[in-house]
Amino acid sequence: MVEFTGSFKQFESISIPDVSGKTRYKSLAFYLSNLLDKPPCELTSLHPNGFLVEKTERFFDDNVMFQFSTDVVEEKQVLEEIDYRVSSREILGARVVEIKKRKNITNPHMITIGRSPENDIVLYNRFVSKSHAYLDVGSSDDAVYLVDTGSKNGTFVNGTQLAPSGNYKLAEGDEISFGPETKVVYFPPKGFQDFLSELKSFD
Repeated sequence: MVEFTGSFKQFESISIPDVSGKTRYKSLAFYLSNLLDKPPCELTSLHPNGFLVEKTERFFDDNVMFQFSTDVVEEKQVLEEIDYRVSSREILGARVVEIKKRKNITNPHMITIGRSPENDIVLYNRFVSKSHAYLDVGSSDDAVYLVDTGSKNGTFVNGTQLAPSGNYKLAEGDEISFGPETKVVYFPPKGFQDFLSELKSFD
């Protein structure tokens, strides 16, 4: 199990201009108010492949289009409904990507990732290749495997670059970098729910 207490500062939101046509992802605030109390079996049924949670760092320049754009969430209303007791509420704006197929079903177990809008998970950043990587969710052990497709700036897991076409079995809490700036943390369904519980109770 991954220890989260005291490490929430790695998850924070950055205000960015909206870009027309961008894929929109919901924030942690949304999931905290909608998924926390669901039975684990129901959460796993709804989101069997897990989630990627945005991890941000403040070294962007004016030429970078940040990787995610969130759905509009009335955080004031959410905050009134839930007693967060979180020292820094900035993390509630962190974007969450559901690992799921959203385009054609030619390869139902391959969830593509890249800058091109044709991907299942679209990451808008100049250092992300048009076709950067994919997640293989069709393994017999129900694991999620990450594969780099020969991206220009590389795919890294916990700081180690993946070899092109080599697959990596993701574990809860793994930090994934698509190029040098786009960073997310992987959670399986149960791990994500545990993370939400830690977030709610963190003081």
